[in-house]
Amino acid sequence: MIPALRTHWIGVLVAVLLAGSWLMPVRAADTNVIRVNSSADLIAPAGGVPANFTQRASLGQSISTIGLLPLLGKHITNVFQHNGWTAGYHGWLDSNDLGGDAFSTYDFYGFKDTAGAQKAASAYLGLVLGVQTPISDPRLPSNATVFIDGTGTYDPNGQPYTVVEIVFRVNNVVADVTGYNTGNSSADTDAARQTATIATASLASWLRTQSHPAKHASLFVPLLPLALIAPIIRVRGRRQGV
Repeated sequence: MIPALRTHWIGVLVAVLLAGSWLMPVRAADTNVIRVNSSADLIAPAGGVPANFTQRASLGQSISTIGLLPLLGKHITNVFQHNGWTAGYHGWLDSNDLGGDAFSTYDFYGFKDTAGAQKAASAYLGLVLGVQTPISDPRLPSNATVFIDGTGTYDPNGQPYTVVEIVFRVNNVVADVTGYNTGNSSADTDAARQTATIATASLASWLRTQSHPAKHASLFVPLLPLALIAPIIRVRGRRQGV
């Protein structure tokens, strides 16, 4: 009787310890996530906006599922939805002191997890127009890609603007920050790149502050009752001579 009970309790203890080790989450690199339940979670607050920039809330807008199609096209929209896209936001930042009527816009796309965002970002890069240019600015995220989009008109009077676009990712959020500056000279291009870089550095820093460890559910949870019961069944079997 006593040996059987001792065996029973040792079996239960071992089972609990094994189950505990199974239930412990395994942390892999870059498993942090940013909570994105709606577009409101992607609006940069005052602390996330770079100094000497002002957010134009009246020009900001949510990016809905319906809005993805005309914005990104059918293929990229399908890629986003297949990889867990949740919400998006388009924001507008006016520079207060840079010359050339400089301003910047940011598009944030949230996904359920980092893996989905990585796949979406790869597809999104193929959508960006312009010439990709090497970067060595330490202020930018390590995964940032810079495009010089050339010039266009972004003013009721047809004022030419130079455009520089920076695409990057912070965990499960894909970001596209664009800098604009009037004119079409190389100096104007440098100014647009400076605008985009300043905005990107500040916005990326804010996104990182929103990042938290992802919660992992264990695949072994359904096996826990069986692990606890197994030693009891084994002891009862010995009593019955099985």
